[in-house]
Amino acid sequence: MAAVRRGDRRAPAAGHPGTVAGGVDSKPRTEVAAIKRLTKEIEQGEAAIEAAKWDRAERLATLAADGYSRRDIAGDTGLSATTVSTAIRTWEAYGVRAPVHRPRYAEAYYEISGRGPGFGNSEPAIVAGTANLQVGVTEAGRRLGISRIAVHKIIKRTT
Repeated sequence: MAAVRRGDRRAPAAGHPGTVAGGVDSKPRTEVAAIKRLTKEIEQGEAAIEAAKWDRAERLATLAADGYSRRDIAGDTGLSATTVSTAIRTWEAYGVRAPVHRPRYAEAYYEISGRGPGFGNSEPAIVAGTANLQVGVTEAGRRLGISRIAVHKIIKRTT
């Protein structure tokens, strides 16, 4: 497909990709329109998924608040106990905020779990204060502006 610049209405040279005998091929325009449509669908889908994740976390937290054990909730929903527990803690930490003021669910979930999106992270989590905020050693160092090794030294001094 020929490069199509916005606002460039000139027809490509004959024999150039994007041309047919007698004029301009409509394929680039069709592809661009399809890409725009797909992009809009993806954005709408991602927004719906984001809302569904927060809704699920709220419902899990509601069940826990109603006295159901996290293990029973996990068994009944087919989710792992870790997922249930982390989702509930994520809701407890961020659910009180208006949806427009919440972080993306994945970011909040990873922050609460103490694991980054890579999950292969073998770093211990640091629990900071009463906010039930957990982050990995590397992330804690980044936030504090110190090295990972300095964070480990602080942990050793305080434990």
